[in-house]
Formats: sequence, structure tokens, C-alpha cells
Amino acid sequence: EEGFTPSPTITTIMASYHKVSILHKEAIYVGTNILKVLLPKDLPTVTTRVSKYVVITDTDVHKLHYPILHQGLLDAGISLSNIYVYTVPVGEHTKSREQKAAIEDWMLDHSCNRDTCVLALGGGVVGDLAGFVAATYMRGLPFVQIPTTLLAMVDSSVGGKTAINTPKAKNVIGAFHQPIRIYIDLLFLQTLPKRQISNGMAEVIKTFAIRNEEMFAVVEESYDQVFSMSSSPSPSSSSSSSSSSHPEVVQKIIAECVKIKADIVTEDETENGLRSLLNFVHTVGHAIEAVCMDFTLHGECGA
Repeated sequence: EEGFTPSPTITTIMASYHKVSILHKEAIYVGTNILKVLLPKDLPTVTTRVSKYVVITDTDVHKLHYPILHQGLLDAGISLSNIYVYTVPVGEHTKSREQKAAIEDWMLDHSCNRDTCVLALGGGVVGDLAGFVAATYMRGLPFVQIPTTLLAMVDSSVGGKTAINTPKAKNVIGAFHQPIRIYIDLLFLQTLPKRQISNGMAEVIKTFAIRNEEMFAVVEESYDQVFSMSSSPSPSSSSSSSSSSHPEVVQKIIAECVKIKADIVTEDETENGLRSLLNFVHTVGHAIEAVCMDFTLHGECGA
């Protein structure tokens, strides 16, 4: 299968990764080449009772990134006959009752039982939808988040919130269902347009503004390095941009942002108090997003 070819510069720089604890378990891994190097060794250790792996992704991400995950699953010793892939259309409208039911019917057709693990490969829409399927199918299946956008890496993939939308409300029908692993691979940032990087950075800045003054200053000094991870041209810079890619700095920014959310979730998993702090600007942002969904991104609405 064809797919995205990572920049050799970035793939050779980073060999280490950050581990972040959530709910007293080291379940979040942040680094480069996670799917190629870490997943094949780590995933089997947390899926010892799993025989089927269902990957839920969207049509765009499937073309770009599924081949890397597919090879990682094979390298983990998983038989090709035990890997199932379901692709959904791109867009917020995919988070619907109808799409959830379609996935569940497909899983029933493929005899998926309690020995199934659901893997969400994509942005927030895919993660929310796949997570809700995992939360309710057979009364709960193990679930892995593999976020491919910066916003999903630092926000929606962490904390176990899963949901769908309805014509009457956004994200009110769902469940808290914690993923057994969250694999955050910086290589995905290379395929994001600059606008999607900005979308995620709005959440990063908000999070550090709430809880980490030191990292807020780091972002102020190194935001160009985050944007340089994207291979798409920047409209605000010349072709000979002076900024260079520093994945170790970007990895630290993402890991520290994730750690803040993970620490808050550990103290208040089901949002009975402290976790509502993370909704700072989200309430107004969601209202704007409901009206402007067709042409604005989540982070832009909050910003």
C-alpha cells in the first residue's frame, strides 16, 4: 500500500519518547516513529486477550497513514486475517448515530466479540466516534487512540471522553471510556497544513495559560519550531524560511501539554469539578462552532 513517506531528517533525530501517566497508569506515549518502533513491542503487552483488531479511520487518513499502522500491527505478530479496517467519511457530520450504528452492524457482521480491540486512527472526530463504539459494543471493548492531528494529540485523545453529535446538541450523547494506550507520533505533524497546526496550538496555548507559565514562555519562544514540523508551505514565510525543525522541542511541548490534562483527569475523571477547568473557552467555542462548522475549525472557534 502507498502512504506517507516521513522526512528522514526527523525520523533519525528522535529515538526517545515521553511516557505520561494518567489515572496512575503509564498509558500515553509521545515521540517519533512510535508506530514503527514502539507499538509492535508495546501493544501486545496490553492486548493479551485480544484476537481481533478493528481500525477505524477516515478516508484521508487511511491513504496517508494506515500503511504505517498496518505494518506496525504485522510487526506486533498480529495475523493479517485478524486486522479489520473501517473507513468513515471526513468531517464533523460523521459523528452521528447513523454512522455509529453502521460501524456496529459491520462489526457484528464480522463476528467481533469481547476479544476485539478498537484502534482509532485519526483526528478528534474519528477518536470520539470510535471511542463511543468501543464504550458500548459488547458493553465495553479495549480501545487505543492514535491521534493524527495536533488538536487531537493534546486534547480529544486524552481523558476518555467519547461522543457523537445530534441535530439538537454536540457531544452530549457519549460515555467516559479510557483508552488502554494513546500513541502520539510526531511524524503525523508532517502531513498537516499550517492551519491545522494553528488549530492545535490554540489548545496548547490555552492549556499552558491555565496551568504552566514556564511552558507558556517556551511556546512563545519556539512556536516557529512547531510550525516547521509541517511540510506544507507557510503563507507567511518565504521559501527559504529561517526556522528549522526541532522535534525534541515539539515533543516536550506536546508531552507537557498532555501531562497537564492527564493530571487533571486523574484527579477528576468524570468532570465533577476540577476537570471543568479544561472547558475554559470551550463553551463559547462550541457555540461558535455549531454555527460556523462548515468553514471554521475547533481551535479557531476557541481562539
